[in-house]
Amino acid sequence: MLLYLSSVLPTGRIAVAAVAGLFCAAAVIECSLGYGFMCWAAASAVGFLTGPSKAVALLFLLCLGLYPVLKSVIERAAVGRKLSWVFKLCYFNVVCAALFAAYKLAFVNVPITEKLPLPVLWIAANAVFVVYDLALTRLIGYYVAVISPRLRKNKER
Repeated sequence: MLLYLSSVLPTGRIAVAAVAGLFCAAAVIECSLGYGFMCWAAASAVGFLTGPSKAVALLFLLCLGLYPVLKSVIERAAVGRKLSWVFKLCYFNVVCAALFAAYKLAFVNVPITEKLPLPVLWIAANAVFVVYDLALTRLIGYYVAVISPRLRKNKER
């Protein structure tokens, strides 16, 4: 539903896809890692089948939907915070490279940007990703501390 909403709100497409990824994180918290992956796969499939913006669906499929689930895996498996950040940034840069390659295949003669050189754009994207990860961490913390206990309390009634 949120991926479809991204076509209605054209200026907030990426933000809407990022918010949709929060539901995958909630599935991991409330159920298990497997349910998080199923939530991501189902939302990705529905986004591609019903959503008018295939670019947003692709972004959700490769990054903003999958990352909240992988974040859980990375943070559980990594020995320290530094190693965790190395894995997270590696994942993001591989996804960026894949998206860049897909863009170049689809739009052969169209420059990706005319105003900024690609290395500057790449560094800026990494900075935005770090901010996204920190914001996601806080939102997950809020979910665990406030929303999840209320959901469990309502289940008991």
